[in-house]
Amino acid sequence: MRKAPIEHARSETTNMANATRGLRRALLSAALLLPALPAAAPAQDASVHEIRAGSDVVAGEIAAPGGLVRLPIRLVEGSPFSLDVAAAKRGTLRPRVVLLGTDRREDGEASAAMTTVAKGARVLLKDHPPAGTGLHWIEITGAEGTTGAFTLRTKEKAPRGAVLDGSLVPGGDPVEALLPCPGRATATVTVRGTTKGALPPAFASVVGPDGKAADPGIPSATRTGFVLRGARWPLPGVHRLGISSPAGGASSFSAKARWKVERLPRRTLDAAQVIADPVPTALVPGEGAVGETLDFVLAVDFAREGAEVEFRLGASSVKVPASAVDLAPGEASFTLGLGAFLPGTWDVLLRNPDGGEGLLEDAFRAVALPPELLSAEPSSGFDHEVVRLRVLGSRLPAGSTVELRRPGESIAGALVSSSAAEILADLDLRGRTVGTWDVAVVPPGAAALLLPGAFEILHGLTVLSIDPPHDLDGAPVEAAVGGTGFTPGATVRLVHHGEKGDEVIEGASVAVEGDGLLTASFDTAGAPVGSWDVVVTLPGGAAATLPDGFETRGPLADPVNTFSASATADAPPAVAWSGTRDRCLVAWVEEDPKGIILAWYLYAVLLDGEGNVLAGPVRVSDDGGPAAKRCPAAAWDDARGEFLVVWSERRTVTPTQNSQTHPNGKGPVSLFQVMAQRLSDADLTKAGTNVQVSDHTGWTGGGKDTWYLGDFDNLRPSVAHDRKTGLHEIAWMAEFDSSGLYSTDDWNVFQRTFDPLREVAVTPAHEGDPSLAWDPDGERVLRVHNAAPPPKYAGLDLFLGTGSTSFAWLSGNGDYLADPALAVDPASRRALLTWTRVAGDGTRSVEAGLAPLDDLSSVLGKPAALASGGVDLLARPSWNDDLGEVHACWTRVDGKGMAYQMLVRLDASGDEGPAALGGESEISGGSGDEGWGVTAFAPASGETVVVWLSKLTSTGAKSWPGDVFPSGTVRGVDFWFRRVR
Repeated sequence: MRKAPIEHARSETTNMANATRGLRRALLSAALLLPALPAAAPAQDASVHEIRAGSDVVAGEIAAPGGLVRLPIRLVEGSPFSLDVAAAKRGTLRPRVVLLGTDRREDGEASAAMTTVAKGARVLLKDHPPAGTGLHWIEITGAEGTTGAFTLRTKEKAPRGAVLDGSLVPGGDPVEALLPCPGRATATVTVRGTTKGALPPAFASVVGPDGKAADPGIPSATRTGFVLRGARWPLPGVHRLGISSPAGGASSFSAKARWKVERLPRRTLDAAQVIADPVPTALVPGEGAVGETLDFVLAVDFAREGAEVEFRLGASSVKVPASAVDLAPGEASFTLGLGAFLPGTWDVLLRNPDGGEGLLEDAFRAVALPPELLSAEPSSGFDHEVVRLRVLGSRLPAGSTVELRRPGESIAGALVSSSAAEILADLDLRGRTVGTWDVAVVPPGAAALLLPGAFEILHGLTVLSIDPPHDLDGAPVEAAVGGTGFTPGATVRLVHHGEKGDEVIEGASVAVEGDGLLTASFDTAGAPVGSWDVVVTLPGGAAATLPDGFETRGPLADPVNTFSASATADAPPAVAWSGTRDRCLVAWVEEDPKGIILAWYLYAVLLDGEGNVLAGPVRVSDDGGPAAKRCPAAAWDDARGEFLVVWSERRTVTPTQNSQTHPNGKGPVSLFQVMAQRLSDADLTKAGTNVQVSDHTGWTGGGKDTWYLGDFDNLRPSVAHDRKTGLHEIAWMAEFDSSGLYSTDDWNVFQRTFDPLREVAVTPAHEGDPSLAWDPDGERVLRVHNAAPPPKYAGLDLFLGTGSTSFAWLSGNGDYLADPALAVDPASRRALLTWTRVAGDGTRSVEAGLAPLDDLSSVLGKPAALASGGVDLLARPSWNDDLGEVHACWTRVDGKGMAYQMLVRLDASGDEGPAALGGESEISGGSGDEGWGVTAFAPASGETVVVWLSKLTSTGAKSWPGDVFPSGTVRGVDFWFRRVR
């Protein structure tokens, strides 16, 4: 039934102004007030639980400093309320009074309206309109710790009636008139239609403040409506009068209510006779299973020390004694077993020691749940032992037993202990079938409860793994051996089955870390290359083997002078490894053998895993003209089986743009452009012709003009293959003004596949040295570049990012952080960066740092210097997936200007920054003029390949502040190749 509350009311007399304000509040919020505290008839006479406003005088005492007397009183919204608290004559008490509302919170309006007179010995509140109908509380204390007796008098002005206007929808649902009644009243209600010619409204119902049907009195129909007479409405609060609308009924009506309030006899009470009922509001948890033991928290106001709690369901009762109830402000907590509970919904009652009690109906639901198995531990055992199995569950029946079951077999457990939540049993696994078993709990006289496949019987001793699975350059190996059934005193050895019989390497410093792990060291120096079994032996003689679990590879192979350039090659070269064919491409820029000035070509060769030439050299650049070339870079496309080589090459360009002037002029000019060429990883066959990456694509520069990539020098390309999209990402730096007329050291960084072009870094200062790397964890291409920080643009900082986003990663603090490079560790989800720091005095050193892949703006720990001394530059890192390490190489220049190729193993998983695993070591031939190496990972051998140049010369000046590469021209002749671990 739709109920539409009436929204307007008017006072019957001018003396009802306060009642009218309360009436309006009731009409607007009755739906919220009614559920808050259900009204109950005031207790009378012998058991006094609350004060009757206007008829009771209370004599009380604040016996001790800080004492509190709390007196409950039932007030009606719309009935103005007054109180008078007076201290006893010649007493020292200075009373302080607080009125609490139905929500047990201080009534701020009442506090503001109270006055203190007679030198603080009396507190008055006059005609206060209470908010909400129901039980309020008067709290009396002594100001500043004063004590003494007091007398409390109260008064209430009950409204005599009200007039309500409303409207009806002909033939619609009844509407409700909301009538706030003071209680203890005999009601007369007259309802009449106010629309001429319409059928009169009719009586439907009366619902009291407690939500139950009330006595309507004697409904008498009249010509225009109906009258209710003679009914006693004992409950204070809003009554809902239902008015029905017959077909063709009145479209509007007026309801007039009058009450005759019963006068109660005047009483004088001691404060001890007034009992403040506790008010429970919530119980947590609200549901539990029969047989469980639960920790309860009952939210309750005005609970007193010594209170007890009782659960009720019909005639059933479960009590929690006061000694088991812990009281804290606003709550009572206790622990209770539900063994005596019946399934159903229970009421909860809290009873104070003075007899005051509060009931929370339908507070807890007890359910009868079936027993449940949760887990069993351990999950496995060996076929030579007795295992104690711990089965966890809930509501497990008493007397249950435990078994292991599989088709046609069972293993009965010997019971150790049992409860509703846990069963312990010993299981004899000796000689039983290896494999998976179900765990069964069998209640007496009932079907078994199963945890399918929850237990496995294992062989008593197994060897499953060894890490690392091979030696490192013939050095002693610190290994971790994994398996099952290891016991203290176990030994481990490596066994090689050769033509001359078995050879053995005994493990040293063996330590059993648990039944599944032991550690040991093995000295593999001089051991034959090949496969070795890993054998673990227990003190009793039982042994287990991991066949061919370990491999000796011997010391590193010597460096190989794999091929030489026809003339001199521009350093450094580029390298990319084909993972499917186990071979690598080496690309380099070489001077014309005829010695023609600025005549350079781009070549590439294909090397096998030992450094032997398989194909080439082939000329990658088109032969349209022997223009100057530099800066090769390469990447491998696993989907197409192709290499992509990119480089910078001088091309004749006529700048085109909208401005009247151009930094590089308007006529033909020779500018470096970024070129690209695809080559087969089988024989370096070209796929199509050279493509110019820095083409006629335009972008908006620092002003409003449109600039074009090909109108400027484009250098230092870097390339990475995006395995997610199947495309190559190419980044490079472009010089906005090579003439120096308009801007000095203005380099910008761009990145593209071929479309779209990304303006990665565009400011009026140096931004350059880009380097790209593939992130297999995030399936994205990462980028690092440097840039001069404003406002003075002194030094170079590092920026790390992906796509069009870059984060300021590391400040050079005035130094130049030049020539950065990247390697990604997918295992620890971190990127390792290397760069050359150029200090203000020209000192150069190679450094490394870590960045977490999920926050490219963060520096993890502290950057570290890779080398111990000397002049170090051009660091090139790569990820070795077989070893789970980053390998970095760099060039060292000694005091005589000679260059040496160095290498260090780096751990990219430490939280304090990159850490070197072992010291640096020279991997070059030691001739004194070798360097400018590049690295790649060879997955077939699990090794890192390094390619470098020897017979070096260095000419020319640096190209921009902080420049490390290219710095003029570094040239070499012989190409060297070495595999390292």
